[in-house]
Amino acid sequence: MRLLDPYTPPMTLPGIDLDLSRNEGQPPDMSILDEVSGEPGLLNRYPDSSGLRDKVSKLRDVSPEATLVTAGGD
Repeated sequence: MRLLDPYTPPMTLPGIDLDLSRNEGQPPDMSILDEVSGEPGLLNRYPDSSGLRDKVSKLRDVSPEATLVTAGGD
């Protein structure tokens, strides 16, 4: 990834602080690449959400089965 030229997104309209139309995030800290370079499978998988689901369920006093945690998106 270090050899790739960074993508330059188009400019957003004035007054827009968070543009959700481009499905983009902040670039990763390059030190993360060094940490996961030995395990490339970590880069293309979403993390297990069961721990977060359990905590949200307890916080909202509902069962884990009634709580949906997703990676975002549409």
